[in-house]
Amino acid sequence: MRNRFVNVLLALAGAILCTGACSDINRPTTGGGGTSGQGGATTGPDGGRAGSTGSGGSGATGTGGKGASGQAGSGGNAGTTGGAGGGATTGTGGARDGGAGTGGTGTGGATTGTGGAGTGGATTGTGGAGTGGATTGTGGTGTGGSAGSGGQGGTGMPPGDGGTQNNYVVSGSWHGYAWTYSPMPSTFNPQNFEALTTPGPFCVTGLVAAQPSATSAAQFGLIAVNLKQAMVPRGGTSPAMTATPTLDGVLINLTNRAVGGNAAGANGTLLQVQIQNQSVTPAQQWCKFITSPPAGQASDVFIAWSDFNTNCMPAPDATFSTCSTGTAYSRQPITDIAIKIPANQNVQRPYDVCLHSLRASAAVGAPMNAGAGTFVGPGDWAPVQKGGKNYIVQNNIWGTAGSNGQTVTFGLNNDPTSFNVTAFTGGPGPNSSPASYPSVFIGSNNCRTTAGWGLPKAVSSIQAGSITANWTHNATGDVNASFDIWFGAANESPAITVPSAGYAMIWPYQPGGRQPNGSMQGTATIGGQPYVIWGGTQTPPTGGAAKPCISYVMSSGQTNLTNLDVGAVIRDAATRIVDCGRGGNLPCIDPGSSLTNIFAGFEIWSGGAGRQSSNFSLTVN
Repeated sequence: MRNRFVNVLLALAGAILCTGACSDINRPTTGGGGTSGQGGATTGPDGGRAGSTGSGGSGATGTGGKGASGQAGSGGNAGTTGGAGGGATTGTGGARDGGAGTGGTGTGGATTGTGGAGTGGATTGTGGAGTGGATTGTGGTGTGGSAGSGGQGGTGMPPGDGGTQNNYVVSGSWHGYAWTYSPMPSTFNPQNFEALTTPGPFCVTGLVAAQPSATSAAQFGLIAVNLKQAMVPRGGTSPAMTATPTLDGVLINLTNRAVGGNAAGANGTLLQVQIQNQSVTPAQQWCKFITSPPAGQASDVFIAWSDFNTNCMPAPDATFSTCSTGTAYSRQPITDIAIKIPANQNVQRPYDVCLHSLRASAAVGAPMNAGAGTFVGPGDWAPVQKGGKNYIVQNNIWGTAGSNGQTVTFGLNNDPTSFNVTAFTGGPGPNSSPASYPSVFIGSNNCRTTAGWGLPKAVSSIQAGSITANWTHNATGDVNASFDIWFGAANESPAITVPSAGYAMIWPYQPGGRQPNGSMQGTATIGGQPYVIWGGTQTPPTGGAAKPCISYVMSSGQTNLTNLDVGAVIRDAATRIVDCGRGGNLPCIDPGSSLTNIFAGFEIWSGGAGRQSSNFSLTVN
C-alpha cells in the first residue's frame, strides 16, 4: 500500500538522425579546386596521390614521388561531375627503380576527365588509358607516382580515408556508424566515437537531467548504431537507410557500470532499448525496458522483436491514471537500434554504459536470473527475472515531499530480487506515515505488470499452502520488514495506485514504537506461525477513501523466512470477522475479491541506510 503517486511524465526521446560519424562528417557536393598532385613518401611503396580540381579550379602539375619497392604508384581518379574548370597540365611520373614515365594528360571538371596514371612493374610500366567525363584523357607511361590530374568529381569519393574508422560497425547484414546523443542540459561524453583506437566498445558516461513533467523538454541519453549505412571518408555524409529485421530479435552485449558517487559496489542505471525509423516524419519508435546485467559485467541481453512496443512514453518513475498499451512492433523497417537511458522525474540520473556488440539473433532463452541496477529517483523501478519468473523491484519514496532521498542498489550477488538501501535521508510523512517502502513485488499497479503469475486471482480459490514465500532481511531500528498484499476486482485496472478492496499486511519485524493501523484484535496461529492481529482502515498516501486493512505481526521478529504460508494468511483475512470499516459482522477482506499484488520490503520511518533484502521468492499455485 506504500506506492508513491506522482505526476504523469511522458518522456519521449526526440528523433536524432546520425548520417555519418555523428559530428563533423559532412560530405561535399562539389569537388574542391585542384592543386599540385603530391608525390608519395620517398621510401613508400606507392607514388603520390593525384591532385584534384573542383568547381572552376585549375589543376597544376603533379610530381610523382620516389618509390622504393617494385610496385608502381596508381594513377589519378577520373573526374565525374564537378564544375567546369581548367584542365590539368601533364603530370610527371616519379622516378623509381626501372625507369621514369609520364602520367596521362586530361582535363577535369564537367567536360573532360583525367587520364589514368600508368603503373610500372620492375621495369618501365605501361600507362593505362584514363576515361574522363565528356572526353577521353590520354594514358601515360610511368613507374613512379600518380600524374597531376583534373578535378575530383563532386559525387565521387576516393575509397577509404587514410585510416580505419573504428566507429563503423559491421554485424552480419547490419552495417553503419555508432553514435551518441543527449539533449541539453543533459550531458554525455564523448560527443562521438571518431577517436576510438579500436573497433569498440562504445562507452559513454553522462548525466540525464530531470524531466519534471510531460510538457518539459525530453531528457535522455542514447548510444545508437545505424543498421544500413555506407562508410564514407572523414568529412563525408552517408544517410542512414532502413533495414527490415530478421530472425527472432536482437542480442545486445553491454556493460552497465557502477555510477560514480554511489556506494562502492553500486550497480548501473536503468536501461531501455529503443528501435526507430528516422527516415519518416515523425519518426517511428518502439521501446522495451530491459533487465540489465550486474554492474561491471559484460553480458548478453536478448529482446524479441515482438516485445517492442510503441509505448515509449512512460519514464520509469511516472504514474498514470490510464495505461497506454501501445502497439506491438511488427517488423517495420528501422534505421537504428539504441541503448536509452531514460529521465527521472525528480532528480538527475548518472550513467556509465558500454555497448560491446549487437546482432540479429534467433530466440535466446532468458537467463534464470537477470537484472541489476541502481535507483536514485523516488519512483525508480525495474523489471527483473528470478528462477524464470518475473518480478519488479522499486525505490518507492514518498514521505515529506522534497525532503527525502534514497539510493537503492538491486541485483546483489546475482540475486535479481535482492536490494540494499545504500543511502537514506529524511523522515516520516504526515500522520507518522513511513518515508518510503523499497520493495519487490508481483502483480499490476501504476501501469507495471509482472506477467505469468495468474493475477488477479480469486480469493475464493486461494487455500493454505497455495502461496508461499522465502525471504531474508536485516530490518532494525526505525524500519519494519513487511509484506503488503492488495485485493481488488477480478478485472482490476493495471493503473491502480490503491487497491479497491483493501490490504492485508504481514510484519516479520516490528520496530519499537511503531504499530499497524487500527487496534489489536487478538492472537492466532496461522500456517504454523503465531501472530498478533490488528484491524482497522488505511488512508492511502495519495489521499482518498480509507480502505480495509488487516495486519499480522509475528509474535517474535524473524529475519529468515522459509516457505511462509501466505495463502493461509489470505484465507484467514477473508474469513476472520474483524472491524475494518466494512461492518461488524464482515471479514476485513471481501471473500469475493481477488488478489492483485504481493509486495515485500521495508517501511522506513528513519535511518534506513544499510537495510538489505535477499533470497526473496514466491510460489503461487
